[in-house]
Amino acid sequence: HTREYKEGDHVRRETTYSYANEWRSDLVNSGHFDREMGHKNPKSMPVKSGVIAADDVTIGNFHLSKGLIGKIQHFKPYPLTQGHLVPSDPRVKVFQGAFYHSADPVRPQVGDVRVEFSYAGLSGNSELGPADHVSIVARQAGNRLHPYQTEAGDTLELLYYGVLSPEKIFEAEQAANTMLTWVVRGGGWFMMFVALFLMTNILQTFVDWIPLVRELLSLGLFIVNLSVSLSLSLIVIALGWIRYRPLIGLTLLACAAVPWVLSRHKLRTRKEKDDKTDNILFNNLDEKAYYSK
Repeated sequence: HTREYKEGDHVRRETTYSYANEWRSDLVNSGHFDREMGHKNPKSMPVKSGVIAADDVTIGNFHLSKGLIGKIQHFKPYPLTQGHLVPSDPRVKVFQGAFYHSADPVRPQVGDVRVEFSYAGLSGNSELGPADHVSIVARQAGNRLHPYQTEAGDTLELLYYGVLSPEKIFEAEQAANTMLTWVVRGGGWFMMFVALFLMTNILQTFVDWIPLVRELLSLGLFIVNLSVSLSLSLIVIALGWIRYRPLIGLTLLACAAVPWVLSRHKLRTRKEKDDKTDNILFNNLDEKAYYSK
């Protein structure tokens, strides 16, 4: 937690660190902690996490490709009981459906190990539950399902859980692609905004010793960087659309020009107002000069 407070003319920053224990499948380097004493983590993992997939997976009479097997990702916990084989080490216990290498699983300490198992792709009804149902879009070659190569050069190999019609599968895939596209666009805009911010941030160093001017300049640069990054991002997106969807591309280009048009209009209005004010002053001066004769 970080808080800032004023002390005279200076701004002080106070940072408070808190530490909490949590189960992790990766190593956390305690050397990066602010205070490592009393919070030291292990340097290695005695057991590493991993996924083991069957070499041959079938649905009915069809054998799945490696790509389709990798799409079976709906993992469910496999509960362990006291009836399962337990190692002879007395420190290994079964607790809450998992193996614990700990003196006290209820109050684990840093360095203790927990091993859990999960499964995906249940092929038949068993004590674990009913069989999984999936819907697949792929190329059939005999009794094997392979990736389908489209004319555009893309690979089509889809697997969805549940019994779905082809229309539903392609609708879901299109929705996922649309979401990914907007995430990439948002990431591109953010990177452009950060780049502009870093480029213009040096201007604040010239007035850093004047707090009021510094804050006003910071606000102005933020607005300018935001407007420029949005306009440039919209232009890049429009260039990708304008060939296939000219109307959407032209609309985006018009939106990109909005900040420039607004700024030009504001400057023109201000200039006309200043000219009008100057004319009034000159007229008043002429009248005063006339009456003074």
